[in-house]
Amino acid sequence: MRLVDVPRTATLAWCPVSSASLLATGTAAGALDASFETNARIEIFNIGAAATAQAPEPVVSVVVPSRVQRLAWTGRSTP
Repeated sequence: MRLVDVPRTATLAWCPVSSASLLATGTAAGALDASFETNARIEIFNIGAAATAQAPEPVVSVVVPSRVQRLAWTGRSTP
């Protein structure tokens, strides 16, 4: 079942909290998208609030120094 399209050439990770509909994406290493964008970004999308007719806007977008090969989103560890 398709929830929403996020038009990114990216690796992704879902938020580990089951009640949150958050998705993190990182610009994929070794790939170009249609815009030939050279910046690498980590972005977080709220998929639960997204309208299915439109691509969601990122809640957070941060430029990072290099592209991403793998992305993992883990829960908070307690000491």
